[in-house]
Amino acid sequence: MGSRSRQAARLRGGAIGRSDGSRFIVAGGVMAAAAMLLPGVAIGSVGTKGGGASERLMPLTAAQIEAAGASGTGCSWSLGRNGPIRFAAADDHAVIRLSSRLVRLRPAAHAHDMFPFTHDRWSGDGVSVSVVAVASGTKEGSEAIGSPADLKVTIRGRATSRRGRMICGS
Repeated sequence: MGSRSRQAARLRGGAIGRSDGSRFIVAGGVMAAAAMLLPGVAIGSVGTKGGGASERLMPLTAAQIEAAGASGTGCSWSLGRNGPIRFAAADDHAVIRLSSRLVRLRPAAHAHDMFPFTHDRWSGDGVSVSVVAVASGTKEGSEAIGSPADLKVTIRGRATSRRGRMICGS
């Protein structure tokens, strides 16, 4: 048997050619365990000055977004397509949820328009947030545009940035 035949035989018996999917189940189980054991890595965390506990960026509920005045025509950011919203903004209101509290934000000094109905930089309650689109947008449905975007959260001078997906529209 030549070297190519042996290589093909190994592939048929390996993860690619297996029909029982056992290697995929093991890999999936490892990823799920990592997500449970390392929640700060899975969703992003921001350390606080002085060695305090880190703050995690948490999903927002529709009721929280509504109560903050950040619903309606505007923008939202999530870690991925169809993921839970972790930042929402409409007009001059925005909101994020940290592990310790809900933070209502207002446009930061010298903020620029991010979308006709919202801004690129926000601040409030010791927290600043900026959103930067990193690629051109694509049409999402009939009234929205989506694009990859970086969300940068700074708490007391310590910052973290995560790549996710921003959707703007109505």
